Amino acid sequence: MSDTSLPRQGYAAHRSPSAFAAAIVLNGGVFAALIAIPAAEVIRWVDPGIEVINVPINPPPPPNPVEKEKAKVEPNRTQRVTPQPTLSDPIVVPPIVETGGGFITGVEPLGPVGTGGDILPIDPPKPPVLTKAKLDPRFAESFKPDYPPALRREGLEGSATIRVTIDERGRVITVELVKATDPRFFEETKEQALRHWRFQPARRDGVATTSEQTMTVHFRLEDMD
Repeated sequence: MSDTSLPRQGYAAHRSPSAFAAAIVLNGGVFAALIAIPAAEVIRWVDPGIEVINVPINPPPPPNPVEKEKAKVEPNRTQRVTPQPTLSDPIVVPPIVETGGGFITGVEPLGPVGTGGDILPIDPPKPPVLTKAKLDPRFAESFKPDYPPALRREGLEGSATIRVTIDERGRVITVELVKATDPRFFEETKEQALRHWRFQPARRDGVATTSEQTMTVHFRLEDMD
């Protein structure tokens, strides 16, 4: 079987002359239409700027002399006016008072007591009245202690000085040795004081109180006769 088909040719070979002419006309019309369209107009905005005009301001009117004087005479009531000291007025300075820790100011010094007439001076407290203890005369015979027998036989004399404490009832409660020519004189004196001595007690403002006294007892042979 033989191939009877015609050899294939390009699209231009089969295009008719009328079609080609129509294509040319169409292209020309499009080109003419493009030429007929006017070019786009570009609009640019130009800033005109701001115009500044200097307007003069009228100065304030001068103050009224009448109002100025009135302001001096009648100050504003809402403001506190403090008078200022002049050269003729003396300036009072608060006194300076010395204390234990330094000096302070603004304290008025105290005037003399009693100058006002209504304030009376306070009398100082009186010292207490003390009355010394005295030997009770009812017990005078019991005051002399016994003479130590050994010292009497030896013919020795002497003395004993003691400090006694007397209570509110007039009794001796303690005896202390101050000095003695012989210890035996002190022992006899101590025993006699604790047992038999009686006193009128010392008093402070009339009230009986405890007191102390220092006393000396003499031992003499002639007193034993």
